[in-house]
Amino acid sequence: RPPPPPPPPPAAKKVYKEGEISMRIPKKSQVVGEQGGAGGEKKEEAGEAGERNTRIFIGNLATDRTTERELRDIFSKYGALAGPPQIKKRIAFINYVDSASAQRAINSEQGTMIGGQQIFVKKYLQGSELKEERERRDGGKGGSSSG
Repeated sequence: RPPPPPPPPPAAKKVYKEGEISMRIPKKSQVVGEQGGAGGEKKEEAGEAGERNTRIFIGNLATDRTTERELRDIFSKYGALAGPPQIKKRIAFINYVDSASAQRAINSEQGTMIGGQQIFVKKYLQGSELKEERERRDGGKGGSSSG
C-alpha cells in the first residue's frame, strides 16, 4: 500500500477587516445555556463540569474595536458555544461544548488579524492543567524532587 499523500500546505490566515464580519448571531440552539428550557440546567452539559479543554484564550485582542457579536460570529463556526464570549481588557475567553471544537478554533484562528491586530489563540488552562503544562514546558524541572 503506498504511503498517504502529504497534507496540503496551510492556507493563508484570514484577515478580518473592520465591518467585514457579518452581524449574524448564532441561533439559540448553537449557544448552550441560552435555551429557553425550564430552570437551572445551564452550563453543566456545556463542558465546564464535564469535558476538559473546552475553553480557549484569545490574546492581543483589540477590545476597543472588537465586539462580542464579532467574536461569536468568528468562533461559532467551529462548534457550539457554551455561552457568550467573555471579553476583558485585550483578551477574551470562548467556551465550547466540546474540546474538538475548541481545538479546531485554535488551529484555524491562530495568528489571524481581528480589529487590526494579530491575535493568538490557545487552550485556557487552570489548576492542575496549568501545573502540568508548566512542568512539560520546563522539562520537569523545579518543584519537588523524586527519589
